Amino acid sequence: SLIPLTRPEEAIPPSPVITAPDTAPVNTAVSFDATATFTTQAPIARYSWDFGDGGRATGAIVTHVYTASGNYRVLMTAIDTRNLQATTSHNIQITSPIPPTETPVTPQPVPPTETPVTPQPVPPTETPVTPEPEPEPPATPPTAAITGSTNGFIGEPVSFSAAGSTQGSNPIATYQFDFGDGVSRPPSADPNATYLYNHGGTYQVTVTVTDASGLSSSVSMQVSINSRLDAAVWTLSSPAPVPGTAITLQFLGGQVAGFAGCNTYSGGYTATDNGDGTFSVTTSGLVTSQLACPQQVMQQETNYLASLGQVTTAQISGNTLSLSYPGGALTYIEVGTR
Repeated sequence: SLIPLTRPEEAIPPSPVITAPDTAPVNTAVSFDATATFTTQAPIARYSWDFGDGGRATGAIVTHVYTASGNYRVLMTAIDTRNLQATTSHNIQITSPIPPTETPVTPQPVPPTETPVTPQPVPPTETPVTPEPEPEPPATPPTAAITGSTNGFIGEPVSFSAAGSTQGSNPIATYQFDFGDGVSRPPSADPNATYLYNHGGTYQVTVTVTDASGLSSSVSMQVSINSRLDAAVWTLSSPAPVPGTAITLQFLGGQVAGFAGCNTYSGGYTATDNGDGTFSVTTSGLVTSQLACPQQVMQQETNYLASLGQVTTAQISGNTLSLSYPGGALTYIEVGTR
């Protein structure tokens, strides 16, 4: 059974902010910027745009071309790594080009016939001197910024964000994350990234921000990855976790610990060798850190901990751990062996 430790923390969604013009001409690219959006808990995972004319897009900074004049209501939804979301709107007026005004032609009176005048020589025309154009200032690159967890655990999601980066002469186009363990995420318009480390240690995470003209800058931070117990880390493979989450398990000397998708958990266990490659197992006193997450994640966690609390048999085969309980089985893979 679960023993609450603290009152659940209220889950606060992001606070979405749109920066965009109030008016723009038809058939002209209009830029919409959501980088002023902020959050007090989980990092923002993605931005979703609805331009009011059927057009949609994702990303922190996007552009859109309206092909018809009128008033449009633009919606932007910011979604964090816990799937909490909030939406804001911005009204924009798209104007039609003003047709040129025709100058009326006034009929001219016919002048009387004049006595021919002997033409006078025309003095030579001086060639005008064209002033040299002022040289354009050199383009400035964007300024990269990164935030994220400075501590994490093997097999558990660690989140990073470069949403605080600022553009230089041109809008930011892509964000590329290098997680410091030989793995990097390809360039993407998404300024946020979540990663699972397979081994403990200190890693340098670097984000490279590139603008539309190819200018770029980079910045790094360090994250320390640890193990809850000095033992192998097992990650749940069946039943499959909710996308974007992970569930882990460690056990050592009568202690069991892990991550249940939203909260950390711990408790006790006993194990008796049955002599046939299996162990008779009981778990007890499972408690969690009592954070609040989206309903789907919380339901997954409740079901998992209820199953773990009913485990009767354990068996390890190679890099696979199977825990059986009256309603089925939990199957894990040892982290770093896949």
